[in-house]
Formats: sequence, structure tokens, C-alpha cells
Amino acid sequence: MNTKRALPLAGLLTAVAIALPAATARAQDPAPAPEAADADAPTLSELLLELGKAQQLANEDPAVGAPKLSAVLEGMHDFPTELAADPAAQAARLEGLLILARARLNLGDEAAASAALDEALRCAHGEALDAGRLGPSLGALETQRREALGAPAPVRVSCSVPCRIYVDERESDPHTQLPTGTYRVFIEAKEADGPAPLDTEIHVEAGAPPVELSFGPAPASEGPELPATGDDPAREGTRQDRPSRGASGRLLPRWAEITGMALGAVAVGTGVALLVLDGRCSDGGSVSGPEACDDLYNTDLPGIVSVGAGGALLLGGGVLLGVDEVRAKRRAEAQLAPSGIRVRF
Repeated sequence: MNTKRALPLAGLLTAVAIALPAATARAQDPAPAPEAADADAPTLSELLLELGKAQQLANEDPAVGAPKLSAVLEGMHDFPTELAADPAAQAARLEGLLILARARLNLGDEAAASAALDEALRCAHGEALDAGRLGPSLGALETQRREALGAPAPVRVSCSVPCRIYVDERESDPHTQLPTGTYRVFIEAKEADGPAPLDTEIHVEAGAPPVELSFGPAPASEGPELPATGDDPAREGTRQDRPSRGASGRLLPRWAEITGMALGAVAVGTGVALLVLDGRCSDGGSVSGPEACDDLYNTDLPGIVSVGAGGALLLGGGVLLGVDEVRAKRRAEAQLAPSGIRVRF
């Protein structure tokens, strides 16, 4: 007579399937994630120290130093407010960009040298670079790139709440003129209870319509536009309390969503295996006939539970990941308006 017996493994898998929702609940707490990220991320002071080392290395060995210098300069993009308030750091960054351009030029990569010099011209916000002091070739390239970027084009920012505007990590006026190129724009409310910061990019083209940005909730009725910049005595005291550039407003951290999907996939695969195994002989024999085995696997219930729980976790993680990725891409919704590109956050 055939009898079914449950495997210890099946019981273990059932316990894992039951524990999956608890694991998801722990993953939904985003608090540890930013702490871990902040612990590993360098500060602006640390980046400035690395900048000096990378500049020296780029001068001595451009092939090795240029990639490191480029990485340090890119890391400084994450400190818009701190970099804007530090003139010495601003000057160090411009010097680093010029050294990077010269290193690329020495390696024979004029396109990469031009890109670094363009970035320096945009970050300078009209200040003189005097790239020629690093060599006549670099000075000639600066003249060429200034002509290539063309005349500045207008950028207009309107805020429905008092705000501060940063363009390429420098504080900017609400109405400004910028040369052709792509710019990083960071806008934050002056008040602590204001809307979340806007962190986006814009592209400015000479001769194209003005780029317009709107920050804050749309006003209920038309009225005078609130000032975007100006003196604020409380500004320095609240600098450390501002939301960081990395704040994403995600439903869950990306790692939690991916982990949930991975756990769900494993649970579904395990459940399918258990359903296939159910009703088969434990010793591999036949389930019917004169030599039918007595012991059959009884794994249908844990298999169903594992497939169900895993499927829910896989689907839920996928939906959350998809929603968060779409939100990140559409954080600044652009609409083509008669006066140019208008973005409201």
C-alpha cells in the first residue's frame, strides 16, 4: 500500500515561504540603506584631498592619472550647496578640469580634452580661465571652444516658494544666460517645510528658445513671483539640514526591490520543483504495479505555498522597481511650450 511521507526539506521550505513576508517587511525599512551609503561615500573635503593627488598623477602620468582625476571631479557633482559656498573648492575644481584637459590633449585625445574644457567653461560661469598658462596648445583650444559654444542662451527659473538655484554647483540668478551645453540644476526651498529639491539636467542651445524651469506647487492664482535668491541670515546655520542631492523619494531602496525579486524567483523555482516531486517514490521506484513502492513524496502543499509566496514577492518587487525607475526618469516633466522648454516640479 502506497503511503506518502513529507520530507524534512519540504517543511523547511514551507518555513522559508512563510518567512518571506517578514523578510520583505524588514527590507521595506529604508533607514539603514542611506546610513550604509553615507558611510561609504566620500565627503567634499575628502574629495578635495583626492583631487590634489589626482592632479599630480595626471601631470606625471596622464594615462593613469586622467581617469582618476575625471572620477574625482565627477564625484564633486554630489555637493551642489557645499561646493557653491566654497570659493576655494570652486577654484580647485576649475584647475582640475584644466589639468584634465591638458592630460587628455597630451594623450592625443582632442575630443576628450575639448569635453573637459567645455565643462570648465560652463562651471566658470563667465570667469576667466586663462588656460594658456598651462601651455599654448591648451590656450589655443580654449579660444576654439569659446567660439564653438557660441552666444549664451537664456534660462529662466520661477519659484512659487522662496528658493535657491544652483547651476553646475554654483548659485545662480533666476534669469541667467548660459553657453551651449548640458547643465546640472539643483533647486531647493529656503524653508525647511518646503517642497523636495529638484535635481535635474537641462540642455541649452545657442539660438534655441529659452529654457524655463518652475519649482514648487502651482499657485492657486496668478500673483507676484516670489524671489528665488537673496540674502538669508539663516542660510549658513541650516546648510547641514538640507536634503542631500542623492535623495530619491523612492517607495523602497533599489536593493530591497531587487532582493525581493530574487527571493521570489528562488521561492517559485523551489515550489515548482516540489510540485514535480509530489507523489513520486522516495527511492526512485514505480508508483504502480506489483513492485510499487510504499513511500511517496508528499510535497504538494509546501510547493503550492512556495509558488504562491514567491510569485507575490517577485511580482511586487518588479512593480515597485518599475514604478520607482519611471518616477526617477520623470522627476522633471518636460513640456514643449511656445516660449521654449518648460519644466515644472
